Amino acid sequence: MRNRMGRVLAPVVGLSSVACLFAVPVQAATFTVKSTTDATETPLQAQWCEQDLQDWRQRRDVVDYQIADIDARLKDSNLTEADRKALEDQNRKLKQERNGIDEWIKWIFERLIHGVCDV
Repeated sequence: MRNRMGRVLAPVVGLSSVACLFAVPVQAATFTVKSTTDATETPLQAQWCEQDLQDWRQRRDVVDYQIADIDARLKDSNLTEADRKALEDQNRKLKQERNGIDEWIKWIFERLIHGVCDV
Protein backbone atom coordinates (compact mmCIF):
# COMPACT_ATOMS: atom_id res chain seq x y z
CA MET A 1 0.00 0.00 0.00
CA ARG A 2 2.83 2.37 0.83
CA ASN A 3 4.41 1.93 -2.63
CA ARG A 4 1.16 2.78 -4.36
CA MET A 5 0.77 5.91 -2.30
CA GLY A 6 4.30 6.98 -3.19
CA ARG A 7 3.60 6.51 -6.88
CA VAL A 8 0.45 8.61 -6.57
CA LEU A 9 2.04 11.40 -4.55
CA ALA A 10 5.21 11.75 -6.63
CA PRO A 11 3.46 13.34 -9.66
CA VAL A 12 1.45 15.61 -7.35
CA VAL A 13 4.61 16.83 -5.62
CA GLY A 14 6.28 17.31 -9.01
CA LEU A 15 3.38 19.36 -10.33
CA SER A 16 3.37 21.46 -7.18
CA SER A 17 7.07 22.18 -7.64
CA VAL A 18 6.51 23.27 -11.24
CA ALA A 19 3.63 25.52 -10.18
CA CYS A 20 5.88 27.21 -7.61
CA LEU A 21 8.54 27.73 -10.25
CA PHE A 22 6.20 29.92 -12.27
CA ALA A 23 4.87 31.96 -9.35
CA VAL A 24 5.00 35.73 -9.64
CA PRO A 25 8.46 37.05 -8.65
CA VAL A 26 7.02 39.79 -6.45
CA GLN A 27 5.30 37.16 -4.32
CA ALA A 28 8.50 35.20 -3.99
CA ALA A 29 10.35 38.30 -2.80
CA THR A 30 7.81 39.34 -0.15
CA PHE A 31 9.15 37.12 2.60
CA THR A 32 12.54 37.06 4.28
CA VAL A 33 14.38 33.84 4.92
CA LYS A 34 16.75 33.78 7.86
CA SER A 35 20.05 32.45 6.62
CA THR A 36 21.79 29.84 8.74
CA THR A 37 24.63 29.36 6.30
CA ASP A 38 28.31 29.70 6.93
CA ALA A 39 31.01 30.95 4.56
CA THR A 40 31.64 27.48 3.12
CA GLU A 41 28.07 27.19 1.83
CA THR A 42 27.96 30.54 0.02
CA PRO A 43 29.75 29.45 -3.20
CA LEU A 44 27.35 26.53 -3.59
CA GLN A 45 24.36 28.79 -3.10
CA ALA A 46 25.73 31.25 -5.64
CA GLN A 47 26.05 28.33 -8.06
CA TRP A 48 22.40 27.48 -7.45
CA CYS A 49 21.42 31.07 -8.22
CA GLU A 50 23.56 31.07 -11.34
CA GLN A 51 21.90 27.83 -12.44
CA ASP A 52 18.46 29.36 -11.81
CA LEU A 53 19.50 32.38 -13.84
CA GLN A 54 20.65 30.16 -16.69
CA ASP A 55 17.41 28.14 -16.54
CA TRP A 56 15.27 31.28 -16.71
CA ARG A 57 17.33 32.61 -19.63
CA GLN A 58 16.81 29.34 -21.50
CA ARG A 59 13.07 29.54 -20.79
CA ARG A 60 13.10 33.12 -22.10
CA ASP A 61 14.80 31.94 -25.30
CA VAL A 62 12.07 29.33 -25.82
CA VAL A 63 9.33 31.91 -25.31
CA ASP A 64 11.09 34.36 -27.65
CA TYR A 65 11.21 31.65 -30.33
CA GLN A 66 7.49 30.94 -29.86
CA ILE A 67 6.64 34.64 -30.12
CA ALA A 68 8.72 35.01 -33.30
CA ASP A 69 7.03 31.94 -34.79
CA ILE A 70 3.57 33.35 -34.09
CA ASP A 71 4.57 36.76 -35.46
CA ALA A 72 5.65 35.08 -38.70
CA ARG A 73 2.43 33.08 -38.89
CA LEU A 74 0.34 36.22 -38.33
CA LYS A 75 1.78 37.69 -41.54
CA ASP A 76 0.01 34.97 -43.55
CA SER A 77 -2.79 36.65 -45.51
CA ASN A 78 -4.67 33.35 -45.81
CA LEU A 79 -5.39 33.05 -42.07
CA THR A 80 -9.02 32.86 -41.09
CA GLU A 81 -10.27 35.44 -38.64
CA ALA A 82 -10.66 32.74 -35.96
CA ASP A 83 -7.09 31.50 -36.49
CA ARG A 84 -5.76 35.06 -36.40
CA LYS A 85 -7.63 35.77 -33.17
CA ALA A 86 -6.33 32.54 -31.57
CA LEU A 87 -2.75 33.34 -32.59
CA GLU A 88 -3.03 36.91 -31.31
CA ASP A 89 -4.37 35.65 -27.96
CA GLN A 90 -1.55 33.11 -27.71
CA ASN A 91 0.98 35.81 -28.64
CA ARG A 92 -0.37 38.14 -25.95
CA LYS A 93 -0.12 35.39 -23.31
CA LEU A 94 3.43 34.55 -24.35
CA LYS A 95 4.44 38.21 -24.13
CA GLN A 96 2.99 38.37 -20.61
CA GLU A 97 4.93 35.23 -19.73
CA ARG A 98 8.05 36.84 -21.20
CA ASN A 99 7.60 39.85 -18.93
CA GLY A 100 7.31 37.56 -15.90
CA ILE A 101 10.45 35.71 -16.93
CA ASP A 102 12.28 39.02 -17.30
CA GLU A 103 11.26 39.92 -13.75
CA TRP A 104 12.62 36.62 -12.42
CA ILE A 105 15.90 37.12 -14.30
CA LYS A 106 16.23 40.65 -12.96
CA TRP A 107 15.47 39.51 -9.39
CA ILE A 108 18.00 36.64 -9.45
CA PHE A 109 20.64 38.80 -11.15
CA GLU A 110 20.26 41.53 -8.53
CA ARG A 111 20.65 38.95 -5.76
CA LEU A 112 23.82 37.64 -7.40
CA ILE A 113 25.25 41.13 -7.87
CA HIS A 114 24.57 42.17 -4.27
CA GLY A 115 25.80 38.88 -2.81
CA VAL A 116 22.52 37.99 -1.14
CA CYS A 117 21.99 34.76 -3.00
CA ASP A 118 21.95 32.73 0.18
CA VAL A 119 18.42 31.34 0.33
